[in-house]
Amino acid sequence: MLKFTIGSDISKDKINFALRYLNDFLLEREVENTTSFLNKFIKEVLSFVKKFAKENKSIHTVDFITEHTGIYGKSNFYIFLPVALAVSPPEYMSA
Repeated sequence: MLKFTIGSDISKDKINFALRYLNDFLLEREVENTTSFLNKFIKEVLSFVKKFAKENKSIHTVDFITEHTGIYGKSNFYIFLPVALAVSPPEYMSA
């Protein structure tokens, strides 16, 4: 199983994300701290992860990690967590 981790640094106007697999940084993005930009970013990450997992013929998980410090820890990001984690299995895993 491939285990990906997304770390985030949240501020009032933007969120910096880094996608890691093992010790490699696969993707880094800075997005506006708005619902529309977060939605677009999460779709991009899930597409990237699915492609990577399919190429490696493996199932995968994605863990979202954020440090809750200050008032910006209560950003729009939390709205998207359940959506991002409700990923259906890749096509090659289906019966």
